[in-house]
Amino acid sequence: MPILIAADITAGEKERNTLESLFLTNCSRKTILYAKFVTIFLFSLIPFVIGLLFCTLLMFLLPVPIIEIYDIILILLLVLPYSISVSLLLLYNGLKAKTIRSAKSQEQKFLLLIPIICLVLSLITNLESILIYYVAMSGIIWLLYNKSLRYIQTVIMIK
Repeated sequence: MPILIAADITAGEKERNTLESLFLTNCSRKTILYAKFVTIFLFSLIPFVIGLLFCTLLMFLLPVPIIEIYDIILILLLVLPYSISVSLLLLYNGLKAKTIRSAKSQEQKFLLLIPIICLVLSLITNLESILIYYVAMSGIIWLLYNKSLRYIQTVIMIK
């Protein structure tokens, strides 16, 4: 779902020539970028929220819980930076793509990485690995944010 939204609100607007008129409004380009990011981020969190609600419900319904509150907190700590970085990656890819079709085809390649990333996230069990994960994700988030902001400020110029 976030792939479709990211492609439409970035490459779709470029394809329909509505992105230029959006830049002519009083909103700054940074505000426009934040709004697009928040939209993609919220839609990327929907599957995780549904999964967490299901796990929490199972925790209270089963006589012997298969998941504890510590596990739910750990999942939340791992999912938030991951969702932020995926949302920024989708945003940047949509900004770079010329058409919705090219954006979607590039984003389909990202789907191949999700099982690998989930496997790596399952190896995180102690505080040191969580700290390493947060440092790495912070670097990725910073890089993707700066690339998106630089692209929207310099490359997409109104003619």
